[in-house]
Amino acid sequence: MIRKCTVCEQENELPPQRLMASANCGGCDAALAPPSEPLVADESNLDAVIEGTDLPVLVDFWAPWCAPCQRVVPELEKVAKSMAGEAVVLTVNIDRHPDLAARYQVRSIPNLVFFAGGAPRRQHIGPILAEQMEEWLRAAPLEP
Repeated sequence: MIRKCTVCEQENELPPQRLMASANCGGCDAALAPPSEPLVADESNLDAVIEGTDLPVLVDFWAPWCAPCQRVVPELEKVAKSMAGEAVVLTVNIDRHPDLAARYQVRSIPNLVFFAGGAPRRQHIGPILAEQMEEWLRAAPLEP
């Protein structure tokens, strides 16, 4: 997965399981900040991110043709920015990755799945505000 350096703007590729680990930029050697934007997930990296971090993870299942999905985008961006280093925000395009949608029983979109400890803790269908997403992410580690 890609983490962009805030100093020199070089894109640094890290294995998904090291996404939240401390790392330095390959271009300027500056410390890389935690991801502060939603990251694109697919079959090659979704499980590794969910299982490889102790942080809560929010996955947005969406499609480009879905108008309500487009309303969720700015809210996801707010969450990713405000919770950088505290949570991970991922997006999955269900048109490109229908197997992932099927695995998480995504039948309607937008569909937000909240993970903690590598397991799904809550699922929400439809647009919601960033504040509600943040509340669920903060509570996720406390839920069974």
